[in-house]
Amino acid sequence: TVINLSSKTLNTSQKLILSKGLNFALTPKDVPTLDIITSIEETCQKLSEDVSNEFRIRSKLILEKPLKIKSNINEEEKLSLKQLKHDKDIKILPADKGNATVIMNTIDYNTKILNMIIEVSFDVVSLFTNVPADKTLSIVKNKLENDSSFKDRTKLNVTAFMELLTLCIKTTYFQLENDF
Repeated sequence: TVINLSSKTLNTSQKLILSKGLNFALTPKDVPTLDIITSIEETCQKLSEDVSNEFRIRSKLILEKPLKIKSNINEEEKLSLKQLKHDKDIKILPADKGNATVIMNTIDYNTKILNMIIEVSFDVVSLFTNVPADKTLSIVKNKLENDSSFKDRTKLNVTAFMELLTLCIKTTYFQLENDF
């Protein structure tokens, strides 16, 4: 379902492409060979040597054949998608409830968001007064310093991780469009 709350009149092709839903995935233009090979190698690491070699050989034979990918949208829909994507006067977003796509004027959307910010700001302030931030950060830092697998899960060291976490917990900045 497409709900057009904007002043823009959508043509049939634009309505059709939007009716596919915001989770509709376009077929890729090219076969993502590198991604496929990476996935194959990750899988092969978990298999015995004989099985992984056989798996690599079969995968190579399949990947060597030229694959033609047929697009799942036509040229008119591609053009419509491009037009909608570059139209700065509208916002395309999911409906709050239901499985619908909503089109709003950008100005109306921004006004709605700005009206909600006062409410959100009060809620965030109220939340953080109830959470002892310094004590929480201290507990997290202690846990990370004693976690022997931390280095295996991230390239960050504990100090850098704590700086980022402190920034997240102690600041309430956010971005709307190009304004902070």
